[in-house]
Amino acid sequence: MRVPLILMSVMVGLSGLTGCSSVPGMATLSKYNFLAPYKLDIQQGNDLTEATIDKLHVGMTRAQVQFVMGATVLTDIYHPNRWDYVYSMRNDGVLVSERRVTLFFTDDKLDRIERHMGDAAAPVAPVKSKG
Repeated sequence: MRVPLILMSVMVGLSGLTGCSSVPGMATLSKYNFLAPYKLDIQQGNDLTEATIDKLHVGMTRAQVQFVMGATVLTDIYHPNRWDYVYSMRNDGVLVSERRVTLFFTDDKLDRIERHMGDAAAPVAPVKSKG
């Protein structure tokens, strides 16, 4: 009889801890990472660096672009000539950085590159092909 009573007491006590965020003052403690849950740093998408993007040039085939950039995360069935590469980084659940590169193809050749590195969109003029 004592074991079920102890088990029941522990379960009630643990379930009471799940509501700690609604207790006044607990938000203040969480602000100082006291009894706050650990939040992972989350990276999503393709890692878009300036060095990688600088390897792209107008006239590259889709296969060459995919070799440099990797597979695109976003595929739009309504715009098959547009590839979007997105990267975001979150620290402690807060968005730290977000980058986006949009590539446009004409006749299966890279035609235009748009960079959105940070807050402002910075369209880049097409670069002359090498060679």
